[in-house]
Amino acid sequence: MLELQDDEGIFISFVPADASPEMVAIAYRLYGQGLNHGVRAGAAAAWAKLRHLIGAASADDTI
Repeated sequence: MLELQDDEGIFISFVPADASPEMVAIAYRLYGQGLNHGVRAGAAAAWAKLRHLIGAASADDTI
């Protein structure tokens, strides 16, 4: 088993030692895409909540 880490050295997952370099690269890219999507979704939710709290949300905004 190999340990897959992000750019900051934080553990992501274990990868079988016999996995091809291409499969490891794909797994790392998918992790990065998922992380970025989650950060954007969290930021959008935080801004929506902030707009709601300050009364700037329109009637069709959801939290």
